[in-house]
Amino acid sequence: MRSYEHSQAWYERAKQVTPNASQTNSKSPGRVGPLGAYPLGAGRAKGCYVWEVDKWWDQDWCAATPAHGPYVDWYCGNCAVTLGHQHERIVESVKDQLSLGILLPLPSPLEAKVAEWLCQVIPCAESVRFLKTGSESTEAAIRIARAATGRDVIVITDASYHGWHSWYAVTKDRHPGVPEFYAEGVRVVPHGDQMAMMDALRDDVAMVFIEPQFHRPHETDYLRDVQVLARGHDVLFGLDEIVAGGRLALGGAQEAYGLDPDLATFGKSFGQGLPMAFVCGRQALMQHATLVSGTFGGELLSLAACRAMLRVYAENGVIARIHTVGQMLMDGFNGTATRLNVPVRLTGHPSRPWTVWTHDDINLCQSLFQQELAERGVITHYTAWNPSAAHTAEAIADTLTAARGALEAMVVCLASDNPAQFLRGERIADSIRASS
Repeated sequence: MRSYEHSQAWYERAKQVTPNASQTNSKSPGRVGPLGAYPLGAGRAKGCYVWEVDKWWDQDWCAATPAHGPYVDWYCGNCAVTLGHQHERIVESVKDQLSLGILLPLPSPLEAKVAEWLCQVIPCAESVRFLKTGSESTEAAIRIARAATGRDVIVITDASYHGWHSWYAVTKDRHPGVPEFYAEGVRVVPHGDQMAMMDALRDDVAMVFIEPQFHRPHETDYLRDVQVLARGHDVLFGLDEIVAGGRLALGGAQEAYGLDPDLATFGKSFGQGLPMAFVCGRQALMQHATLVSGTFGGELLSLAACRAMLRVYAENGVIARIHTVGQMLMDGFNGTATRLNVPVRLTGHPSRPWTVWTHDDINLCQSLFQQELAERGVITHYTAWNPSAAHTAEAIADTLTAARGALEAMVVCLASDNPAQFLRGERIADSIRASS
C-alpha cells in the first residue's frame, strides 16, 4: 500500500501560507483525490509521467532529488499539456527566447508572427489579442461584444464554464464576494433547449457565448442551430474554445463542426504549460480589443511556447494521436467495466472522455476509484481524462491494467453494505468551481 507521507508533510506546511495549498481550486488537495489516500503534490514531470513531491522545503529543493513515482498522468496540466511535460521543442523554443528577453519595452515581432499563424489555423480569427488565462480571455470576449453592440446581456448555457470572474461566477448558486447586480448582465438557459434560447434572445443581448461540450450527443446540430438563431436576432455568436482548441481540433469546435463564430477564446494547449490565452475574431469586432490591456499580454516565453506548439502540431499529427489514445483508453476501460458489471463508463469524445457513474453516491464512487487508481500508479482529473500525444502504448497498457485492478476493487466495495469503509482517506471535496 502506497504511503503519502511526503505529500502530507508538504501539504501541512503549504496550506499555512497559501489557500488550499494550490493556486487552482480544481487541482487542490482534497479535490483531485481523497486526502490521506492520494498524492497531494508533484515534484517533477516528464512526458506522460509525474513524480510525487519530495522534500521541497530543503535548501536544495530545486536540484534533481528523488521523488516518489512515477504515476501515469492523465491530468496533464489540467488539460493544457497535450504534447507531454517538457516536450523538447517547447523547452528549446523557450530557452532560445529567454536569451533574447522576456518582456520588452516595445512590442516584439513575435507577437505579430504568432498572431499571423493563429489567424491561419483558426477559422474565425482575423485578429488576435493575447492574455494569460482562460478566465481573462472570456472576460475580454464579453467586453468586446458589449462595446461592439452597445448591449449588456450575455447569454450562456448551464453546460458551459467560463472561469472565475464575477460576470460568470454570479450564475452559480453560491458566489461569495460577487454582488448580485452582476446577474443583470448574464442570462442562463438550459443547454440543448432551443425554445429557451429563442426566448432569451431579446434586444438587450450582445452575444450568445457557449463552451462546446464535445462529449454531448448531437452537439454539432445544437451549436449550428444556436448560431443560426443568434444571427437571426442580430446577436453575436461566441465560442469558448479553451478546452476544445488543440484537443478536439487545433482550431477547436469551430473547425471540427464547421461553425462560424464572431468571437472565440482559446488557451490551455496553446501554451503547453506556460500561461497563454487569447481572444480572436472578426476584424471589425477586434478593433474593440484595445479595451483589453495588460502588462503581460506580450510576455515572450509563452509566445515562444505557442510558436513551437503550432509547428509541432503542423508536423506530427498531434490531434489524430490524441484521439487515438483516447479511443484506446475508452475501449479498454469500458470493456473491463462491462465485464465486471461496475456502474461506470467513459463517455463522450475520445479527445476528453468523461467518467460517468450510475450510482446513488457518485462522490463516494469517484473518491474510492481515485484512491484505487493512485494505488496502482495512475492519476487523472476527478471527472475527465485528458489524453495527450505523449501517452505511449506502454503507458496506455499500464493504465488499463491499473484501471482493471481499481474496477475489481470497486466490485468488492460496492458489494458491501458499507462501501465507505474501504475509503482510506476523506471523500473528494465539493467546492465552488473556480479557474481552471
